[in-house]
Amino acid sequence: MLRRLILIFISCIFFVTTSLFSQSKVDSLRNLLKTLPEDTNKVNAYLQLHVTLHLEDPGLGYGYLEKALALSYELDFKKGQLKSLLDLGIHLETRSEYDSALSLYQETQRRAEVLGKREDLM
Repeated sequence: MLRRLILIFISCIFFVTTSLFSQSKVDSLRNLLKTLPEDTNKVNAYLQLHVTLHLEDPGLGYGYLEKALALSYELDFKKGQLKSLLDLGIHLETRSEYDSALSLYQETQRRAEVLGKREDLM
């Protein structure tokens, strides 16, 4: 019984600590986005914020993913476009939209091969 209580206590501490760290990272990225110019660093910050929020709730960071994709196209930032499209595929997959996700993965792979940037997808 004592062993079970200790395990529950340690689990609670782990989850609280992880949640606080995650929220701190989200706050930091949001503050950073306010100061960044419209460049590739902002695309990368949008993508990082999307990934961080996606771990908590897959739908939560979708808006940041859309912003990353739009800015990547505006800047003609190919690596950002590929990463955004790949993350969009992951988002669709978590929503059980498997056909759309597969189609997007294939399109992303094709674009990466044309650009010679297939390693950027890893």
